[in-house]
Amino acid sequence: MIRGLGYSRTALLIWPKKFDSDIALHYYMLYAREHLRVPKSKQATRKEKKVLAELIQWLREDARGDDLTEAVEIVTNATLHWKDIYKWIDTCKAARIDFDLQGLDVAIIIDGVKVLGFDGIKSLLV
Repeated sequence: MIRGLGYSRTALLIWPKKFDSDIALHYYMLYAREHLRVPKSKQATRKEKKVLAELIQWLREDARGDDLTEAVEIVTNATLHWKDIYKWIDTCKAARIDFDLQGLDVAIIIDGVKVLGFDGIKSLLV
């Protein structure tokens, strides 16, 4: 092969903005499945906090279907592991289940009461 010779051609890539958020969500969900489902650290790392914040924002704006259920389960498990009552409640409110506890799996409610105490989750009931 001769150095300095190569093939060059200009191309135009048309990328709908909608896919940016889909790709980001896919990345965050992959990371969450791998690292947040069963957190190993006693406190959230900077990256874990960023992923949590992005998933909570997504729950607030655009979540639906199976991804919603899985994201709520992952985020609530992680926040309970870190005993972060504010993020746990924020997650529930973002997923619009603060007044509809039917949106929460019974195990999540029980775990919330075990870890945070009834007073901790009472704000979801009032």
